[in-house]
Amino acid sequence: MLPMIIFVMISMAASVFIFTMYMKVFYETRRTSKTALILSYALYLVLSGSVFILNMFGHSLPQITTFIIYIVCIYILGLNYESSHVKRFFVSVFIYGCIDIAVYLRITLLEPIFNDNFFWNFSLILLTGAPTHFLITSVLRKFKSLKHVSHFNSVSWLAFFITPIATYTVIGITMRTDTTMLQKVAVILLSFAINIYVIYFKDRMATAHKRNLEAMLYEQEKEYYLAQCQLMQESADATMDSRHDMKAHLATLQTFISGGKADDATEYINNLLGNIGEVAMHSQTGNLALDSIINYKLKDIDKQNVKLDMKLKIPQTLAVDDSDIVTIISNLLDNALEAVAKLDEGQDKTVKLNVTLDKDTLLIRAENPFNGEIKENMESLKGGQEHGRGLKNIKRSVDRYNGYMKTAHENNIFSADIMLYGAENAA
Repeated sequence: MLPMIIFVMISMAASVFIFTMYMKVFYETRRTSKTALILSYALYLVLSGSVFILNMFGHSLPQITTFIIYIVCIYILGLNYESSHVKRFFVSVFIYGCIDIAVYLRITLLEPIFNDNFFWNFSLILLTGAPTHFLITSVLRKFKSLKHVSHFNSVSWLAFFITPIATYTVIGITMRTDTTMLQKVAVILLSFAINIYVIYFKDRMATAHKRNLEAMLYEQEKEYYLAQCQLMQESADATMDSRHDMKAHLATLQTFISGGKADDATEYINNLLGNIGEVAMHSQTGNLALDSIINYKLKDIDKQNVKLDMKLKIPQTLAVDDSDIVTIISNLLDNALEAVAKLDEGQDKTVKLNVTLDKDTLLIRAENPFNGEIKENMESLKGGQEHGRGLKNIKRSVDRYNGYMKTAHENNIFSADIMLYGAENAA
């Protein structure tokens, strides 16, 4: 009995190691504490250990029941990481398929040296398990997009779900029929190759999507930069015009003053000051990406009766991609401006934006009032899915720097706090 218990414990420890390798392939950021992680693995050990012991003592559960138990276990392990529920489910099925394919392959290859000794046979399968899954996960790690929360919908994930199920079924049928070892190995390897191809195909799709997104952001950046250049040119033209007409203005003022027309002189000066203030530069930090996006988004803010409360203190260069700055600031300002646009006249329409660099951390805080209509999934501050998509785009940029993002809504005030680590440019 003691050897049996030792074998079960070794098997469970090996399975934890194997699942840890797969989790690192499909998930990037852990979202739970170490305690929660340990508890989830403990739950897995209890459930899978119970199934294993029942099988050893001849009380095998129906195959569908075993399948469901393991899928639930793998799904629970996936809850420790940032991801979508759809991805967690289909990844659970895929991992289960990979593990079963590996088991069938090892049994087929080791069958010639099996004998009537259970412990001998089990030892061979156990000892070859970790190396086999190490090779499989090494191949899967080549596909970097697997780590990220997928942008694909449920239909796209369907192929990711059907493929392991179909290949697992084919392998099961092959193992139960009168086929040679070579035929069995061929079917297993072909099934594994099909699963890898599905992974490759999804990886290519994800890469293409990323490139399209980057191209779109690049075009958006160009638009903002051109707008910034236009604002700067308008400001320069206004300055040149003022300088060109300065002598005439001064002569006119002299005439008003010498003629005792102080009121006319004051009105004339006010008109001059109004013309000078027509071109507003809300951001002049020297950081082109930040200045461009802020000045572009706020160029018509005076017409909207929106008040600004901004604190911008960053260097001209940051170790943060311009595209990420554009994505974060543009979405924050879009959400804020559209939220205050829904407020009634007389209500406070102050938009606050703080962007500062504290050591090597870029701190961003946006705050604005809203009309109180908000869903729990934070997708309708402005009445639709665009807000949710905007927040997701911000989160994607934040995750690139292993950053922090928190949104809150209290007393009809929406706020977003963002921290990007390693933002200081060493140069």
